Amino acid sequence: MKRFHVLLAVASLAASYTWAAVENTVAGTVSEVEGKVTATDAGGQVRQLKAESSVFLNDKILTGAGAKVEILLTDSSEISQGENGEMDINEYVFEDNARQEASCTLKCMKGLFRVLTGRIVQMNPERFQVQTRMATIGIRGCELGFLVGEEDEDVYVFDLPEGHSIEVEQTTGGTDAARRLVIRKIGTTVSLKRRMAMRERAFTAEEKEQFFKRTLLRRVLQKREAMRRNIEKPAEAAKPGAKPKPLHRPKANK
Repeated sequence: MKRFHVLLAVASLAASYTWAAVENTVAGTVSEVEGKVTATDAGGQVRQLKAESSVFLNDKILTGAGAKVEILLTDSSEISQGENGEMDINEYVFEDNARQEASCTLKCMKGLFRVLTGRIVQMNPERFQVQTRMATIGIRGCELGFLVGEEDEDVYVFDLPEGHSIEVEQTTGGTDAARRLVIRKIGTTVSLKRRMAMRERAFTAEEKEQFFKRTLLRRVLQKREAMRRNIEKPAEAAKPGAKPKPLHRPKANK
């Protein structure tokens, strides 16, 4: 009997250690924040987030009025959450030597979100998902936006590499005939409403710009776009008759 109690105690300690290890899994780091943003762990503990704060598996990220936050996950995925938003990090596994186990599930319950995927979709394309109130979205290497309300939702496809696709599965409302859409085109929005089938449409440049203004990732992408334009900018042709600039020859050290 004494041996049984010892074994039971060891098993309990091992289970407690495993649970604590899972709870302490670092999913990413806050790269930028504006306003009041908090994270609530599975035990109900609330902490204020600031730049360089860690976020963990099972954290609930809440943004207040006028607040925004950008999170860089350890697999290099980037998430931007706008004001009055709520997101849960329900699943996150990423290790360089565990390709088959790599996975991420984000639950976006309300607000505006933007997601740029990283290495998890390269390692395990089927295991990166975003869940909303009305749908589950399978992400396979792309950039998406989500606008989640009480009665309606929009999924925006901002970037989608050639040969890639996203899958939107409606989980509430709608009809059986239109519960699943596969999107392969940039510039597409999937709109969902309760008790109605999903609708696919193109979004406008103005709509995209307004969406970007409400997220911090707009700044990141502006920098990337500026770098891309600088790389693609053709070299200026030399003016006729212009004398070549003399080469600068540094003086030799004595």
